Amino acid sequence: MSSGQAVRDYDYLITDSNGTRKVKDGIEYPATENDLPKKHQDSDCTECTFVGDQETILAFKVDRQLRQTVWYEPVFVGKFTMPGWVGHSGFYLFKCRECDEVCVDYSHGYTDFGLMYLACRYCGEGLPLEVTKERSIYEREGVHIPKPTREERIQDLNDVIADAESRGVRVIIDFSEDSQRSKVGYFQFLRDYFDF
Repeated sequence: MSSGQAVRDYDYLITDSNGTRKVKDGIEYPATENDLPKKHQDSDCTECTFVGDQETILAFKVDRQLRQTVWYEPVFVGKFTMPGWVGHSGFYLFKCRECDEVCVDYSHGYTDFGLMYLACRYCGEGLPLEVTKERSIYEREGVHIPKPTREERIQDLNDVIADAESRGVRVIIDFSEDSQRSKVGYFQFLRDYFDF
């Protein structure tokens, strides 16, 4: 998500049980109210449109002909922000492979193997955004682009986990089937792309 807000005097914020701190050049400082992100709808961002919810985008911001002809590949429909957001995100129109409903969603990320995904609001199925087909989405959103091969993605994931754990974050990935039942198609995705 991009914010469109004024330049800040810190690299990033840490929020945990000890409160919120700003980090500048690797050194932590107390954060003030002015350091905290503001609601994006109150900014002067000219890149996006404020909407109340995703249904508004689908009903009023997407051309009817596009809604009727969209296929399984996501189509960019614009940048939007919603209530309480501190930034904006690109939204994509697509037809769900599981239930065939037309949906609009912003990219979520990341799956266990570093791919962003779009989620169907009707059945909950996730549409993984494959790097080879959907590279433009990663570039448009300005996020990390995962490696194209299984081995490179696994190494990339291991590097991200090692980095997080070196910062004191414990990373747990539960691969048990019980934990994944709500993620329809998750195991099929792993079998198809990672030979699990």
